[in-house]
Amino acid sequence: MKKLWKKVSAVSLAVSLSILTACGGGGSTPSNTSGGTTEQAQEKKAENVQLRWMMWTGSDEEKKVWEALAAKVTEKHPEITVKFETDSFPNYWDKLQTQVASGSAPDIISMQSLRMPTFATRGALEPLNPFIENSPEFKIENFDGSILDALSWDGKIMAIPYDLGPYILYYNKDLFDKYGVAYPDENMDWAGFLEKAKATTQDGNYGYVMRNVIDQVVPWIWANGGNYMNEEKTKSMINEKEAAEAIQFLSDLMHKHKVTMPITDPGNDTFYREQFYAGKVAMYLDGPWNFGNVRAKANFKWDITTIPQGKGEINSWVAGSGFGINPKSKHKEEAWKAISVMMGEEGFEYLATTGRAFPARSTSIETFKKADDRPANMEAVSKAALKAKPFAVTTNWQETQLMINRELDKIWFNNAPVQEVLDNIQKQMDPLLEKHQKTVSSSK
Repeated sequence: MKKLWKKVSAVSLAVSLSILTACGGGGSTPSNTSGGTTEQAQEKKAENVQLRWMMWTGSDEEKKVWEALAAKVTEKHPEITVKFETDSFPNYWDKLQTQVASGSAPDIISMQSLRMPTFATRGALEPLNPFIENSPEFKIENFDGSILDALSWDGKIMAIPYDLGPYILYYNKDLFDKYGVAYPDENMDWAGFLEKAKATTQDGNYGYVMRNVIDQVVPWIWANGGNYMNEEKTKSMINEKEAAEAIQFLSDLMHKHKVTMPITDPGNDTFYREQFYAGKVAMYLDGPWNFGNVRAKANFKWDITTIPQGKGEINSWVAGSGFGINPKSKHKEEAWKAISVMMGEEGFEYLATTGRAFPARSTSIETFKKADDRPANMEAVSKAALKAKPFAVTTNWQETQLMINRELDKIWFNNAPVQEVLDNIQKQMDPLLEKHQKTVSSSK
């Protein structure tokens, strides 16, 4: 099937991001394919339908945003009610896997680009191309091609994206001012980062905090010219020299220099953010999708910049999320109507005003640009995109990342020898990559 979008590169994504700083079909007779009279068909069509929609949230503020978006569906289609369900980010994926296996997944499924292949190959997402083709008013060409591609499988769109963005560095301006330290900027390298982290690690505050997941490690590996697997996704590279040096640097930040806040609540996936919100940490990595939470929770001046640069050309990744339809839903047409509203002009305008995340729809960028209390250095988002690439994943990435995270925890919590841990990851990862290749081959 011919793609409905034009694939773009990270450079063209950066161009679109730089805008921030540059300033039902058919004839007139109702069809009746299920038998009975036309009046009966119209009555059936008007029946009230309740859809289930599940989405992860990290705060009450986020939950309110999504609930308000769901309510917009009913405003336009009174016969449709969207019941919003939520959980924390890691719990969401565990729950979704269980629901897919048991046939109890929601009608509308929220999907992240990093995890899309896992669910697409399991038949957990309905291809949306037919719905798009039958909805000329829904302008798919207004969506960024790179994230559409990331949320597609075998040439078919599996979810309509609401956001995209690269990883960036957030920093607490008040802490830097307190200790007389110059703010981090795009020219900062690893040595400069360490120097600033040391200078702001005082009085119970720390220069840096990280989440104990591979997502937070990959930018450092790329910045050092390494990778966690090869481009063909057939071989692990996480134990090779460049990757090992990067992870050793992170280990040293924590155990040698003691400038990284110890992770005292490893089961809390928002621990690293909470420490930044509390004003206890000078710097941390996150995406533009967290602007709203920082605005709501941080009682200090803050801003953003690019990730510290190393010897590699890439030091950030781009990812995004969107909404798809459960193939087993009894209300696919209504689910598409709901998504069309949430991801339509009005829905995106609402999301843009909240500053929830960088819009995947180009027509809403100007509104997002004007959101209250946005970071002063929004140019950092476009600059980060220039040195970013999509986060490569496999069809069994959930299993793979859980293994990697479990092994890396031995470094973060037990100060285990880095090379020893990485060699162990490589031994476990290569069979998983082989399994991935078999899945890809069998799905074609």
